[in-house]
Amino acid sequence: MLRRGVRRCTPALDVYIGLPAGDPEEPNVGRSLPRVGWVVPKYGERAVARNRLKRRLREIARRRVLVGLRAAGSDAEVVVRVRRAAYSATYRELEAQWTGAIAPASQRVISCSL
Repeated sequence: MLRRGVRRCTPALDVYIGLPAGDPEEPNVGRSLPRVGWVVPKYGERAVARNRLKRRLREIARRRVLVGLRAAGSDAEVVVRVRRAAYSATYRELEAQWTGAIAPASQRVISCSL
């Protein structure tokens, strides 16, 4: 999925957007709902901070990301990898960055660097 998709980076998140593999002759077979997952590295943070960040991401996915993807009729798979800056970001900053990264004409996307 990550090799065929698009990678967009924000200051706090790396967002990978891809479509699930399907049969090109029968494009509607096996279609599913959009899916979201995340990778939250420790970066030396305690479990409390990691769990808070995961709860925030889960809520953003539930309220904004999945609703938008379903409304668009997309069955995309989205993987979010958290950067170190996400631990100090507010809920609204995370929400703006994630929804901006999945928008087709996002202006908030910066160049990705590892």
